Amino acid sequence: MIAHTRELLNIFQADEIGCQVITVTNDILKKLSLVGFDLDTYSLDTVKIFYNDVMAA
Repeated sequence: MIAHTRELLNIFQADEIGCQVITVTNDILKKLSLVGFDLDTYSLDTVKIFYNDVMAA
């Protein structure tokens, strides 16, 4: 079975059903480092990035 991912969750779904081949884009692979990351911290970091972008504009 082959699976194609559109989001990070699809990797875990494909693994659960026993896919042996999963096609993944580089953008999705980069997000693997976020697995297990605290969502509150991630959200706050994202808001800080937007704030800094606005202040720099």
